[in-house]
Amino acid sequence: MTETVYPDVPVLVVGGGSVGLLTAALLIHHGVPAVLVERRSGPSVHPRATGIGPRTVEVLRELELDTAVDAVAVDLRGAAGKAVARTVVEMGAGDVVTVPMPAPSADELDVTPFRLRGVCAQDRLDAVVAADLARRGADLRWSTRLVGIAQDADGVDVELEGPDGRYSLRCTRVVAADGTHSTVRTALDVGTSGPGDLGKSMINILFRADLRPHLRGMSFATCTITTPEAPGLLATVDGETNWVFHVPCDVDGGERPEDFTHERCAAVVRLAVGDPDLDVEVRSVLPWRPRSAAAESFAVGRVFLVGD
Repeated sequence: MTETVYPDVPVLVVGGGSVGLLTAALLIHHGVPAVLVERRSGPSVHPRATGIGPRTVEVLRELELDTAVDAVAVDLRGAAGKAVARTVVEMGAGDVVTVPMPAPSADELDVTPFRLRGVCAQDRLDAVVAADLARRGADLRWSTRLVGIAQDADGVDVELEGPDGRYSLRCTRVVAADGTHSTVRTALDVGTSGPGDLGKSMINILFRADLRPHLRGMSFATCTITTPEAPGLLATVDGETNWVFHVPCDVDGGERPEDFTHERCAAVVRLAVGDPDLDVEVRSVLPWRPRSAAAESFAVGRVFLVGD
């Protein structure tokens, strides 16, 4: 007679990005205990995106987090949605082409009456959700990674490695929200298909610099910088001192992501701003590449793939 091994937790969520955090929040909101593990020591400080769609806003309303997220969003009412300028200095001087922020359509207002007042960078969203989970007493295990997974008809056995070493958990189900290079997806031998790379390799530079004196009241969601010395896309994080700047990385020409040191990135930012004496603090450098691919399966037994 086979002995039944009861689960330690109903659901294990692997990955503490926006999708993993919101998955854990929804499970707990509906009375399903969940454990979340994330290899980083806390929510990412690097904003990977700034737009939150109407469907996600409705999820935030259900969790009663819409007001908290709106409070950390940047008010861009009356700002330019897109701008094009040679440098930030020239933009502030009026040498700029702008496209207004789009107004909500009637169809959008039928979907949800609530809209964020502007953009909310992903790190700000994650910080709000993580703080609410901690307030609810959720089991968030940072600096913990999944190193093994196996399942049978009754549950999923996972091996985790945390600050105090390796240990095992038995779960009823696992949600894999651990990104495009998912450890769980790889372990389950789930492939991907699709067109693949859609554009060139890029470097996302998160930096702190006070651009307000140069902007002279100008505000925008994104601005394409066209100066030949440092072309790229400048995106608002808070519209004052925190920004991201996307620049190309010429991999085909021999460049490597590791060539973009903090010193080089600071110099690139100064060129894009048009101020050689600008005080710049590079906080994080993240290589990325536009890519389109989908997992060949989103469910393998008791394991579900979500997010990237």
